[in-house]
Amino acid sequence: KILQQQHRVELLLFVITRDDKNMTEDDNDDTEQIHLVDEDVDNKHYNIDTIDTSNKEDLEYLLEALSDNSNNEDEQEQENPQNENRDITNQTETESSNNDNNDINKKNDKKNKREDADDDEAVDSNSKPAKKQKTVTLFQDAEEWIKKGHALMKEGKHDDAYPIFIKVAETCTTFRNEGIELHQAAKYDDAIEMFQKALDITLKCSAEPDGRIANFHMDIGLSLVELEKYDQAMQKYREALAIHLEVDGKKHIDVAGVYNNMGLLLQKQRRYEEAKIRYRQALDIQRETLGTDHPHVARSYSNLGDLHAEQGNDKESQKMHQKALPIYEQTGDTIMTGVTKRRIMDVREKTRV
Repeated sequence: KILQQQHRVELLLFVITRDDKNMTEDDNDDTEQIHLVDEDVDNKHYNIDTIDTSNKEDLEYLLEALSDNSNNEDEQEQENPQNENRDITNQTETESSNNDNNDINKKNDKKNKREDADDDEAVDSNSKPAKKQKTVTLFQDAEEWIKKGHALMKEGKHDDAYPIFIKVAETCTTFRNEGIELHQAAKYDDAIEMFQKALDITLKCSAEPDGRIANFHMDIGLSLVELEKYDQAMQKYREALAIHLEVDGKKHIDVAGVYNNMGLLLQKQRRYEEAKIRYRQALDIQRETLGTDHPHVARSYSNLGDLHAEQGNDKESQKMHQKALPIYEQTGDTIMTGVTKRRIMDVREKTRV
């Protein structure tokens, strides 16, 4: 909710700042200029996990780490009894009764979930045309709101324009959130359509370079990668990079994020030397802006370690993973700690053979 509110405010301020530039000097004297700076915002949608989900051993370690976390939580609950003076006999009888009731409730819950899933599937298949029409209508409404909002801003009626641009920002957020959900559901073509609508709305507010425009290009690029449309995805990454370099500068963390995604894409295409350059560029920015012990730094080391492993350079691969491991341990990332330890062990065993 906080991120959604932030996005709405950012888009509103984006439009206000753009229209304020067209005001006269007299108007500027009476208008307070608002500047919003996003610093170190961690958008998890761009953090591509380095775990190879096609690797059985990686998945086993991931599941083991999750199981360990779950067991630790259970042990903590057991170490804090609610009432030390409770009668043991009554406690046993109560727990037995509760367990019976829980079993019944679980069976009913499973039955209800199956029925709900069947209903949802039926409703979804029947409502696709309606959803499509709703999306088209909402986009058309946003276009009209933008025209009306800009007209009011030119007339100096800022108070009347603000609510309109708030609706535009909410619409843009709706499209992007739907795109993220569709991407996570592996409906990549539909996700791209939603991201494109969010991008188009933002561009209609103003075509000036802005971080949100770069983010929408990244969103589309990530979905294109999943569709294995690598050339189109790289073009989107380049568009995002150009905007970030112009708006944020060469040493911004968002620039490092684009470099990392470019490296991952190039690695998929087995363009290893190009990928290595992008990973190094990302790592240099991250170390300078975030410090040497930040999780993003560890992730870049892991990316380099995996790349060297694919090239058969076991020595460099082990070196990179060993740099990443203490950072994962320090930050409490049990999943990546386990995965990294396993990769180091695999390299050692391979070297021995």
